[in-house]
Amino acid sequence: MKKILLNKKVLFTLGAILPLSMVGIASSCGVKNFSEPKNTVSNIETLVKDNKTSIETASKDDAKHNKLKIQLLTAAGAVNDQSFNQSIWEALQSFGYLAGLTTSEVKYTNSPSQDRLHDFYDRMLKSDSNVWVLSGFNHGLPENSFVDWYAKPENKGKFDAKNITVVGIDFNLDESKIAPGKFITIKYRTNEAGWIAGYAASKFLADIETEVSKRTLATFGGGNEAGVTDFIAGFLGGINYWNTNNSDKKVKLSHNALTLDTGFDTGKSEKTNAVKSIVTTNNPRIILPVAGPFTATVLESMGESQYVIGVDTDQSKAFKDKSAKFFTSIEKRLGDTLFRVIRDLYLKDKASDTLITGFEKGVKSLNIFSGRSDKAVSVSENSFGEGDNKTKADAALAEAKDKFTTLTNGKTTAKDIADALGTPYMHEGSTNDQVSHLNYFVKKINGLDITEEEKTKWEKTTPDKKEENKDEKLHGDDPNAGSDSNNDTSTEVKPQDTEKPKEDKSNKDANAENSTGDVGSDTKTQKGDTTEDNNKSESGSSDKTSSDTTKDMAQPDTTEQTGNDKVNTTPNTEGTESRESGSSSGNSDNTGDKANTSEETQTTETGSSDKTSSDTTKDMAQPDTTEQTGNDKVNTTPNTEGTESTESGSSGGNSDNTGDKANTSEETQTTETGSGNDTTEQATPQT
Repeated sequence: MKKILLNKKVLFTLGAILPLSMVGIASSCGVKNFSEPKNTVSNIETLVKDNKTSIETASKDDAKHNKLKIQLLTAAGAVNDQSFNQSIWEALQSFGYLAGLTTSEVKYTNSPSQDRLHDFYDRMLKSDSNVWVLSGFNHGLPENSFVDWYAKPENKGKFDAKNITVVGIDFNLDESKIAPGKFITIKYRTNEAGWIAGYAASKFLADIETEVSKRTLATFGGGNEAGVTDFIAGFLGGINYWNTNNSDKKVKLSHNALTLDTGFDTGKSEKTNAVKSIVTTNNPRIILPVAGPFTATVLESMGESQYVIGVDTDQSKAFKDKSAKFFTSIEKRLGDTLFRVIRDLYLKDKASDTLITGFEKGVKSLNIFSGRSDKAVSVSENSFGEGDNKTKADAALAEAKDKFTTLTNGKTTAKDIADALGTPYMHEGSTNDQVSHLNYFVKKINGLDITEEEKTKWEKTTPDKKEENKDEKLHGDDPNAGSDSNNDTSTEVKPQDTEKPKEDKSNKDANAENSTGDVGSDTKTQKGDTTEDNNKSESGSSDKTSSDTTKDMAQPDTTEQTGNDKVNTTPNTEGTESRESGSSSGNSDNTGDKANTSEETQTTETGSSDKTSSDTTKDMAQPDTTEQTGNDKVNTTPNTEGTESTESGSSGGNSDNTGDKANTSEETQTTETGSGNDTTEQATPQT
């Protein structure tokens, strides 16, 4: 405390001697170029290396690149979440490093909640950023999101005049509601990677278990929207395909109906108990949770012989102390796809693997709907320790990838690929039908009686060609592109984030039955093809370090950081819920040029009012809302529990940011935005 008081005296003395403007200059200097970032979550090392020469060369010639000033805005999540948002932020840092951009030219803001997004759009509009990266499905919702903010004449006029391009991650925008050539959005066909995971998990169990009763799997979701059910649809499709073609080695589900209403709040004891029951009832050997922070609950409840499948990113990296429990993860290649989009907005000569063919600034916007052929989705490598199970898991994943490639050869559209895989086809709207469709596949897998009505309704897994949206995109035929998702009657897939959808109580009856079907099969084993997959994701690693963090709060902070110095934020909101990402409880090791300071100024902003604080308490279970500009460490208060963090699933881990670390007793906090090379000390991942 003495040190803090002394530092304040120094500051007040400066204020007395120097004009106020000079004090402001003294405290805001330090904009730097990015140091080489460490990509611990995004797995883009190879991609960055392959593009290093072209980006660095173009950066030295104005005729070869477009000038970009980039601002990332999360949707109620944090860039240190060890999952969804961290993948995106790592991609932007890597691009900034190669392009020689300063930390004032690539920044981020963590929004504390959905209802604050308009405030942050207003602030971004006052900046000189010309590329807005909007991360998470909340930006695409009908209310309190980008479209209704843009609809206000004063906002539309200013936005259009500044020639801003929006890059939306995991949602689509309606082309009829926004001026032409103003946006690019990316959505992911997670059912494709889900199919590989389902097939591989089935083969693995058939290879390791001679007892039929032990060849069981389980899955559940936080809601019945496509952002959740698309993962599950692919997973069930892969299991069903295995059973259909391996009648003597069938697997079963440990439940006869799906649970799709757990929500995303681990603070609700009845939901936590329901998840624990799924894990323990009939002892499923492999479990796919698509419910954000409940991945942590699954891991805590598992027995020694049970395994889990992660979602969104390679979650074995987030749950480092539990990494050997991950059979695989169903990945959205968030960092990969964003890096390629930003690269091709920057370069005047597009790369051969561009995703934005068809986009023309000021003329034509683009909704991208990408899958495995575009390297937009994948499955992670198995993370078991060395041994027989590891060998068999690797072989099962390799065979599943090869089988996927064979079945989908020559298929390009999302619909055609789903048809080829026999995957239940998810779409927005009509959620009761989606639940019924998935439960039909559960019955098929478990060998239960199927009514003639169900056969008539569901035997054909996808809609007729004549029903699909004709506005097919180069990288996928998203049926909802250019349409109002609220009034969507399309029967084609519209995948969304695995972030929290609204709960639909209508499916509770369908979830009520949760007992095991009879199991019976031959015990012969089958050797897997171990062919390597060309789309193998690059892996990054980090050493686990533990940091002490008290977990007493459930709100994210809104923090602004300018320059390379550490910003340790304080909380400003209440109980927001977690969505988009699977839960993660890992540690990240991020290297960068970190400020070596003994004091920083703290300002916490809520709405329009500012307040100062010299003490920062880390009693929080929520990501902070941080504005950061700089290479240096932004120490946002960690989200360490399964509390309701928007955009990301909960993470109980600690991150170790190596480099020139800041030794601080007092730090500067502002509730606004940030940028820098380093992510924060603890994460709240998101699915």
